[in-house]
Amino acid sequence: MRKFLASLGVVCLATAASAQTCDLNTWVQYRVDDGSAESGWKVTGPSGPSDWFNVNLGGLVSGVTAGVIIADLSETAGIAGSMNDLALFTSNANGDPDIGGGRIQGQAGAPVPAGKGFGDTGYCIPVVTLGSDCHVAAGWNLGDSHVWIDSDSNSAAANLSAFTQNGYATASIPWSASDWSLGVGGFPAGSDGTLLINGSSSVKVFQGDTFCVTFTACQSGVASALFLHFGPILFGPLLPIPLTITGNPFTGGPLPNQWTICVTTDCNFPTGQFCFCTIYLDPCMPKPNGKPAAKISTTGCVTVCPSRICQGCFGQKDDGVGDTTIWKVQNPAGLSDWFNVNHGSPKPTSGVSMLTGIEIASNDFCGFGPTWGEVGLYPQLSGSPGAPDINNPFATVANPTMPPGAAEWAYPATFYDIPDFAASTTTTYHAALKWSAGDTCMWVTSDTDGTDSGCAHQIGTPATSFWTLDDYTGGANAFSTANWLMKIDW
Repeated sequence: MRKFLASLGVVCLATAASAQTCDLNTWVQYRVDDGSAESGWKVTGPSGPSDWFNVNLGGLVSGVTAGVIIADLSETAGIAGSMNDLALFTSNANGDPDIGGGRIQGQAGAPVPAGKGFGDTGYCIPVVTLGSDCHVAAGWNLGDSHVWIDSDSNSAAANLSAFTQNGYATASIPWSASDWSLGVGGFPAGSDGTLLINGSSSVKVFQGDTFCVTFTACQSGVASALFLHFGPILFGPLLPIPLTITGNPFTGGPLPNQWTICVTTDCNFPTGQFCFCTIYLDPCMPKPNGKPAAKISTTGCVTVCPSRICQGCFGQKDDGVGDTTIWKVQNPAGLSDWFNVNHGSPKPTSGVSMLTGIEIASNDFCGFGPTWGEVGLYPQLSGSPGAPDINNPFATVANPTMPPGAAEWAYPATFYDIPDFAASTTTTYHAALKWSAGDTCMWVTSDTDGTDSGCAHQIGTPATSFWTLDDYTGGANAFSTANWLMKIDW
């Protein structure tokens, strides 16, 4: 098999997904990975005629009403791609996906946008109720060299992910080192009277995020009203929200017997916990007089957290998620190779007080935990826009060693501790690192789309990430197509 390791020179633009995709916020997710990828894989490169990955969902989805296949696919050549097939299958005689005759539902030719990095996509399928025998499987197009399936390497569920090079003509090969990022979105059996937020009973979002409240009834046309109350106790005060559901309300949910309201928050949205429930007339449980009984749904709670973007986003110029590309100035590293991110100054209202360290999405290709030449926080170099004054650091890291085998694609990442010092609202701060001369091991992950969440700075407008191979004696070279994942903690 081939593992995806991004390299210097691979720069791609993200584009919108096609109309064949579904919003995952309104579905319950069934998967064996943790939803956060660390690397990407394919069976062979270029792909052979019968290369497939699959995850055995087994009893995890028994009774689930499914309407979407979840897949985290990456594209590395900057051109739109696709999988040959992405579908749900029952098992063949070997217990593998029966791709010849066991197809349940799927989406042939599932599209992958040009330059897509890590992040789930929901691929719509006709709604179907699943049994205890179910695999989600993905097959490549012959000769493909640029579409990859991402994976979770944290606490992998051994033997639930597998691959084949012969279309499962013989038993598949289990893969225990990681879990493919493949799953199903649906609703469990017996979910009538259930209210969920982003597919869960309790979620956490940040100001600026969107959350969706979904109510499932026993059938379509159930009269109901949505209420907001504070705290998780149902019998506290119920306060009607401006959008009150009556009859067949607002937007339809993923299934005919569902209703959904989606709320996009902003910096003025209050923080704290908000809980929702539905009071509805249940025609499937009539009273003795034959009229529907009034019932209360389950409660779904959302905790809205303060967003760094509302505080001026000091200390972070990326969106927090790497997009399949890692970088260094040159390989092997030269004598004077540096990366830096210009973080500007904290706003007076940002709440920033003490600066405590730097987080860097670090990558060790050698496996022994190499050491940076220097890591620290620096002032702006006078007369040289974009460059740090490396001769007058505010603070540097003692022994900035990378964890052995580090492969970090998102925050939290490796924390490089500095002696804490007070932040100034009138000072420009640069996070910067230097390579050890001759290094071939150490790389930095980048954000190339700036779209996922939080504090993303629009790529290259103006540039905030810079590099040099001469200790900034000739100034800083702006990098306009990516932001380094180098964050100041405070």
